[in-house]
Amino acid sequence: MASPATRREFVDGRSSQKNLGGASREEEGGLARRIGVGFSTLVSQVDAEAGTSQVIYEWTPERVAQAIVALGSGASFLNITEFDDTDASYYFYGGLDGGSSWQINRYDKTTFVKTSARESGNPSYMSLAAAWTDRLTLTYS
Repeated sequence: MASPATRREFVDGRSSQKNLGGASREEEGGLARRIGVGFSTLVSQVDAEAGTSQVIYEWTPERVAQAIVALGSGASFLNITEFDDTDASYYFYGGLDGGSSWQINRYDKTTFVKTSARESGNPSYMSLAAAWTDRLTLTYS
């Protein structure tokens, strides 16, 4: 059960938090203890889109989507369109980055180390489709 967003109220010079649904933090805390989790507040759109807070928040699907849109627009974002987990040693996933260059990542199932093959390091592969077909023999770093 997700907690409603909270607002800070000042009562008799003391600060207390109440959620917008009316339950007190003590009531929420009792529920949280019964289900074995700590409680937090709902992440704001500003914090979700900034992606820099170290506070533990509850997230709604809407906030997750807003964060992806805000944080996923840079050249370092990989739009994953391919995935393969059938290899005995590696998981492979690949797609196009923000600059429309292909990239395939190889994740070692034993050591948990990720290496990447990029268009710039494999110049004979001009498309993601061609590189994906030969993903086992690409140059990874």
